[in-house]
Amino acid sequence: MDTVKKLPFLTKISYGCVGAANMLTSVITSTYLVFFYTNGLGLSGLLAGNLTLIGSAWGWFATAMGGAIIDKSGSKKGGKCRNFIIKFLVPAAVLLVLSFLIPELSTGGKAAWVLVAHCLRASVWTMVQLPATTLMGRVTNDRVQRSHLNQVYTMMSTAGSLISVAVTMLFIEKFGADPAGVKKGFIIISIIYAVIFLFLYLLAWLGTKGYEPEEEFFEAGNLNAKPSIIEILKGVATNKMCLLAVAMYLFDLIGCMVEATAMPYYFMYNLNNMTLFSIYSTVSVIGSFSAYFVVGFFVKRFGNSGTCAIGSAIAAAGYVARFILKDAYFPAYIACLVVVLFGAGLLACSSIQCVFDSKVYGEWKLGVNAEGILMAAYSLGNTVGLALGRSAAGYLMELIPEFDQTAMEQPQNVLNLFLYESTLIPCAGFILAVVCAVILTRFEKQLPKWQEELEVRKEAQKA
Repeated sequence: MDTVKKLPFLTKISYGCVGAANMLTSVITSTYLVFFYTNGLGLSGLLAGNLTLIGSAWGWFATAMGGAIIDKSGSKKGGKCRNFIIKFLVPAAVLLVLSFLIPELSTGGKAAWVLVAHCLRASVWTMVQLPATTLMGRVTNDRVQRSHLNQVYTMMSTAGSLISVAVTMLFIEKFGADPAGVKKGFIIISIIYAVIFLFLYLLAWLGTKGYEPEEEFFEAGNLNAKPSIIEILKGVATNKMCLLAVAMYLFDLIGCMVEATAMPYYFMYNLNNMTLFSIYSTVSVIGSFSAYFVVGFFVKRFGNSGTCAIGSAIAAAGYVARFILKDAYFPAYIACLVVVLFGAGLLACSSIQCVFDSKVYGEWKLGVNAEGILMAAYSLGNTVGLALGRSAAGYLMELIPEFDQTAMEQPQNVLNLFLYESTLIPCAGFILAVVCAVILTRFEKQLPKWQEELEVRKEAQKA
């Protein structure tokens, strides 16, 4: 494909709308899903954990197959990724609402509705979000421009996430803390988010027009050069660089998802201050955005994987400080939060770049240029991390039978659980991410050599 030397600022902002839309809606289906199941539908923590895990397992399969389908497809009508987005956009928005618009049924009926809606939403959303993420690597193959595009995408993703965190619980509280109020609040806000999701994705679809190659991903007229789905899947299964990058992000997400799932309970019972959601969002802007503004400095000196290692280590240190201080001192809590989010921001900005780097390794090793399945692997790591984190939080809650969602105060062992989920568990995730990132640096050092060899091969094929 042709290299775009410099992407217009408006194109970058348009593509960034994808990140804002994804995170605005993903937070409500990840951070608050277990809370909705327990406090809105009256399900047990164990059942809530099982439902999210089973539904997500289907999503993992859908993501893997979705990546292979994208790699096998082609479109001359505006590029294949944009073609998938526009086809599945409206169904994705509708299914978001149906995930919360649950009729008054028995416990078994509610569980069945939740599971079916979850699986359908996961299948359809894969065909919107995965092509949208893959699009980042198709609008330009210039590493500098791709890095700039990713920075805008990540900043707008963070903005969407923080807005959702700040607004959602405060909005739902307006309808009351009883199950009927919680359920009504989630239904209304899911409709609002679905409309915003549609609007932002349409902006992204229009703003990237003309920047995705219209030709087939594989050379036109050489259809036999297309690898089979088995070869595509093998390409990612044997791509050590991609697997390390995915594992790094997976460990980070599991820990952070446990923390995010416990956050409503932690603020409600441990800190007795639900307004901290708004303060948390404000502080998050400072911590995360400061990382986005300086990530170029770190990448230039330490590379993508080195930046991931540094960011993960910084975040882990912040969590250790929070655990030692028990978040008892508000100024110290804010300072630790800034440190954690700064480190997490460095990792978020650089981890996806490690996956794009692994494309070179995969093509050099197997001769398969399968960008769709590599992004599917990254998205799969994302969904697995979110699912395992959510489910783990539900299972851990079930281990403490003293927890009572109708009580305003909880016993000390329950409060301890919420503290561990908010500090030690995410800390462990970042420590494991450091290990993966350090190993990944060894591969990254070989990238220039592999790229050179690939160019030689291409020239030889032309001759």
